[in-house]
Amino acid sequence: MKKYLTSATTSSLLLLFFVNSHAAGQVTIAFPDASTKIIWVVNQIPTSMPQGGREFARTDVKLDIPDGLESGYIVVHDVSKGNIAIKRVEEAKSWKVADSEYGIAQAIIQVEMDGTPMRAGIVIVDGGGRQLQAALEQGEAKLFNVPTGTIQVTVKYGEVGAEKVSPTQSLSFALDRKELIPVRKIALQSGAGGSSQAGSDDKQSESDPQNAEQRSGDGAKETKAPEKGDDSAASGILQTCGNFILWLLVLAGAATVVVLLFRYFKRNQGKVAGGLHSLGIQIPDGTDTAGIPVTEPASKEVASGAPVVQPGHCPYCGQPESACQCRVDSQPSASAFTPVPANAQTNLNLPSLKLTSDTGITLPISDGIATIGRESGSAQLVVGDPTVSRVHAEIEKAGGRILVRDKGSSNGTFVNGAKISADTELRIGDTVQFGAVRFRLES
Repeated sequence: MKKYLTSATTSSLLLLFFVNSHAAGQVTIAFPDASTKIIWVVNQIPTSMPQGGREFARTDVKLDIPDGLESGYIVVHDVSKGNIAIKRVEEAKSWKVADSEYGIAQAIIQVEMDGTPMRAGIVIVDGGGRQLQAALEQGEAKLFNVPTGTIQVTVKYGEVGAEKVSPTQSLSFALDRKELIPVRKIALQSGAGGSSQAGSDDKQSESDPQNAEQRSGDGAKETKAPEKGDDSAASGILQTCGNFILWLLVLAGAATVVVLLFRYFKRNQGKVAGGLHSLGIQIPDGTDTAGIPVTEPASKEVASGAPVVQPGHCPYCGQPESACQCRVDSQPSASAFTPVPANAQTNLNLPSLKLTSDTGITLPISDGIATIGRESGSAQLVVGDPTVSRVHAEIEKAGGRILVRDKGSSNGTFVNGAKISADTELRIGDTVQFGAVRFRLES
């Protein structure tokens, strides 16, 4: 019996020694609800969520303090709300946890520079009498134990020795919210030093209405009114508008030059084409011609198509009949021109004749047949205009008559404004047009 008592006493002493060696004391923690809590006892205030911990789901918790942590800290994580409370062991012998002692367990601040996530930098948070810092990773800074209410945020970035600090921005966090890990965003501008867009929780602090913010949906998308005195956004808008107006003026000037050049080319096609031809530059075309469509010109002659010749004057040389040197066996009809056969014969001895264009081009008419075209290699009479085919028409002086015939040109041959399809006789004063170039038969 005596040996048994001695053994029991020894066991009790060992158990007491074991308990005392592993527990320096005990604290009682009271919660307002029985939601799940995870509790740690650590030797210093953590900067991130601790690992492990003991889980409780009741309103009263008796917590043993391990040996050596009498001066440590008790960390309480309210899992259902995403909040955290920290208190020194020495001050928590009988701890009734109040809402005012909680902070945000984990929060994320996103930082963008000119619309792009900032690669590197330090986010500095001041609030609740504390300062927090977190490095940016992929444009995000993850913070632990963030104070509720309004906090002040700055971002330090740039090369070592040339670091820059963004303007201070205000963000708000509420204890009661929908998201367990709230997300806020700050947008900086490299040229202006920084501007921000921030958000708030579902419930705003009534003591700071100027920082009230809007959020849509269940996520963390926030907007914030620009701070007073920040003219960077306005100056950026003005610069963009100025650049836009400058480009409009440049485009308008370029369009004006193009229009003027086009009009000059249309009015002086013969001169332009002739100049290019003299330089050895040929205007390409898809077939035998330059491919520029020509509208059939309206005749400036009398409606009947008769040549404009004064009554009592020779229709060939234009001189009064009494002074005319032409020998005319028969007077030409004043009716509209009609095609005549190529072998038709008359007894006319014509003086030296020529075709003169509106732009000053002169084509002398000699006896025999002469080809009219765009290039000297294929025509005897050259009209360097892109609307004239390489082999456009033929003009024949024989038997006292002047005949013109089209050679299958694309833009046609016209006599007194009428397009011809067969041999047509010309008289002094008649107009003949090849493509867009008009000539008049003169002596």
